[in-house]
Formats: sequence, structure tokens, C-alpha cells
Amino acid sequence: MNKAIFLLLLIFVSSFSNVSGSGGQVDIILGYPEEVQLNKEFDIKFEIFNNSNDRIWDAEITIEKDFINKYGEYINSNTNYSSNPFKYVVLGPGYKVNDTFKLTFKDDFPEDKVTFNIIFEGKKGSCRCSSTALYIKKQVTINVQKKIQATITLKKDSFEVYSGETLEIPLIIKNTGDIKINNVLVYLSDEKLSSEKLEKPLLKVGEEHSCTLIVPTNEEHENKSFNPSIILSFKDSTGKEIKIIKQTSIKVNNKIQNIEEKIIKNEDKEEKNITFVNINHILLLVPLVSLIVIMISYFSLIRKR
Repeated sequence: MNKAIFLLLLIFVSSFSNVSGSGGQVDIILGYPEEVQLNKEFDIKFEIFNNSNDRIWDAEITIEKDFINKYGEYINSNTNYSSNPFKYVVLGPGYKVNDTFKLTFKDDFPEDKVTFNIIFEGKKGSCRCSSTALYIKKQVTINVQKKIQATITLKKDSFEVYSGETLEIPLIIKNTGDIKINNVLVYLSDEKLSSEKLEKPLLKVGEEHSCTLIVPTNEEHENKSFNPSIILSFKDSTGKEIKIIKQTSIKVNNKIQNIEEKIIKNEDKEEKNITFVNINHILLLVPLVSLIVIMISYFSLIRKR
């Protein structure tokens, strides 16, 4: 009876050591960056040490499938590590092997921080037929750096218009960050001037978009100055709203003043035209007068003879 209990305890202890973090004198050391940038490849390096007296058979090391299944569409890699793990037929006692997982998180990667496991599985024993299961997992935690930026570019930020006229404000918006932005809106902060909102569902990394804000004016705006902001509003991949603000000034002049200025301009134009016509007439008379003088001189000379 005591012998049976001893054997059961031995089996239990042996099984426990095979699934522990060190795998019973078999260990994995990982090297990886604490923080990565989107669209930039990074390495997860690993070293497998077999410090036991046994061989390791039919070993595989990979990134856990749950992580790949959840985020695979947001990851670029030359290898699908879920279906193509690193494989080792046999690792003898004292043997060491190392290799590297290479990953890139795309610009639409949804998380700011990820935690997942590197899984090592195999069999451990002096021969394959009598080996026991070996399972080791090592946790990886990586912060994902995301630069969320956008710009508004105006040819000028000061505008002047007469009441009754429609002001057009051309502008360019650009995604200067390293993640795409969604639900893009461009509008004026002062809804009394304009309640128009220009919409764009998506602005990709590096993409720019030209648009024009329309600001109608009327008598209520006459002889007034406004300082509205042009607002660029958008959401990041997590749904967080972000606003970029550009200050402008708009002066609305009196419509009557506009008419008076047009009349003055027209009068000035007419005066210039009249002056121009008079000068032309004088210039046309010069050759004629010269000809008359020459003829008079000629006839006077004949009479003297």
C-alpha cells in the first residue's frame, strides 16, 4: 500500500514539473521591445535551453492561437506562426536553439496594449516512445504607440465679404498621424454664420482631402466681425473623438457701401476711358497739323519764286 502511494506521488510530481514555467530544467528566454510603433516591424526573440538530462522530442514554439485569431487581420508577417510554428525534431541534453518571430502591427490595430503568450510544446524523455508531455508558456506584454495627428491648411485665415454675398473658404485636411481616422467632420464653430458640416467617412494615413466651407451672409451680419474656428473633428480606432482647431476672422461689410464703392469704381473707370479717348484724338491730330504746316510752307515758297 505504501509503495503504491509513493508511486502515485512520484507520477504527480513528475507531471507537475513538466507543465511548469521552467519545464523541469527546460526554459525559454524571450527578448522583445516594451513599446512598438504601428507599421514598423519588431522582433520577439527566443532562446530554448535544454539543461535537463533528457531529450526533447517533436518540439514546437509559436504565438498562441487565440491572439492570432483575434488580431490576425491587423498584423503583417511573412509567416503565419499559428499554422507554421518553429519545429524541432529533437533537442538533446545541453542543447540551445534560438530564433525570431517578426511582426508588424498595421495602422488600424485596435489596442494600445496587448498581452499574449509564447507557447512551447513537446515531449521530454530519454527516448520518444517513453517521453512525457512538455508544455511551457511565456507571457509577452507590449505597448502600442499611436500617433494621432491631423492638420488644417488654409491659403489665408482672414476673410472679408459684403452682406448678401456668399463666402467660400477653401481648405485642405490631412492625416499626418500613423493610424487611420474615421467619421471626419469639418465645420465652423459659429453656427450663426454656417451650420454646414462637411463629412468624410475615412482618412487614411498620409491622405489629404480638399474641401470648401460655404458661408452665406445677410443683413444681420452687416458691419460685424466674427472670429469663428474651423473645426476638424474625427474618431480614432477606439471611438475616441479628437478635435483640431484653426482660428479665422471674417468681416462682413455693408451692402450699400459695396454699391457705392462699385459706383465710384465705375466713375473712375469712365473718367479714365474719357481721358484715354481725348489723348487718342490729340495723337490723331498731330500728323494732320504737321501735314498742313508742310503744305503752307510749300505754297509760300512757290509764290516767292
